[in-house]
Amino acid sequence: VISPVGVLSYKEEEYQVGNGETGPFANRFYEHLTGIQYGKEADPFGWVESI
Repeated sequence: VISPVGVLSYKEEEYQVGNGETGPFANRFYEHLTGIQYGKEADPFGWVESI
């Protein structure tokens, strides 16, 4: 669902982003989003459908 970005490449140059670890915002976002997906948290927009 969410993947941290460690390196950006542009015109044959590489730029390291952060320290290579997932940050606190990405962790919170991941927990919230997967909580909605698995029904552990409310879906405020009604996007989740059981099939």
